[in-house]
Amino acid sequence: MNINIRACFDQPMEAICIDYFRNFCMCSDMTMGLKLLLTAFFACTIITQALANDEHKRLQLAGKVIDGVNVSFMIAYQCRDALGTTYYNAIRTYAEKALQQIGASPEKAAQQVDRLEKFIESEKKLGRKEDIETCVWNISTVNHDLQTAQKNYIDFTHPENP
Repeated sequence: MNINIRACFDQPMEAICIDYFRNFCMCSDMTMGLKLLLTAFFACTIITQALANDEHKRLQLAGKVIDGVNVSFMIAYQCRDALGTTYYNAIRTYAEKALQQIGASPEKAAQQVDRLEKFIESEKKLGRKEDIETCVWNISTVNHDLQTAQKNYIDFTHPENP
C-alpha cells in the first residue's frame, strides 16, 4: 500500500481515518482485516479525542483573554477622567490587538470593543473613578492578568516559539 504523506496534510483528520479504514479492509485474510480495522478505529478515536481536547483548551484560553480585555477596558472606561483620554485610547487599542491575537479580524475586534463600550456606557451602576492611585493600581493588576492570559494562549497555540 502506498501512502502519499503530502496528501495527508491537505486532508482533515476524518478523511485520513476513512482512507485508512478503506485501505486496510481490503486484506485477503478477513481476520487480519478485522484486527487492522479495529486498530485503525481505536487509533482514529484517540486522535480525534486529542484534537477535541486541544480545541476545548484553546477556547478556554481565548475566553480568559476576552475576560481580561473586558475587565481592563471597563476599568479604563471608569478611570478615563482620572487618567485621561490618551491612556483610555491606548487601552482601547490594546484591547483590539488582544482580540486580533486570538483570531478576530481587525474589523471584528473594533466592533467588539465598540459594543463593549456601549454596554459599559449603558450601565448606570458603573460610576467614574476619580482616585488616580486606585485607577493606576487596578489597571496595572488587570493588565498583568490580561498579559498572562495572552502569553498562555500564545504558548498553547504556538508551542514551537520559545
